[in-house]
Amino acid sequence: MVLIYRRALHSARWALALGPALGVAVSIKLNALFIPVLLALHYVLCLLLARRRPRPGQLLLPLP
Repeated sequence: MVLIYRRALHSARWALALGPALGVAVSIKLNALFIPVLLALHYVLCLLLARRRPRPGQLLLPLP
């Protein structure tokens, strides 16, 4: 799931695949409920850092 998240930072297709992947992960193992919280925290930190020092090749979607 983290691989899908990493690819979703640069592609809208992978961002759409992240939802069903999370659903499958939660249905298999209940500990997967902690993953979206950690990924959301990482995404917010990435957005804050991108505002501080933008890079020309970096593309972060406003909403994953």
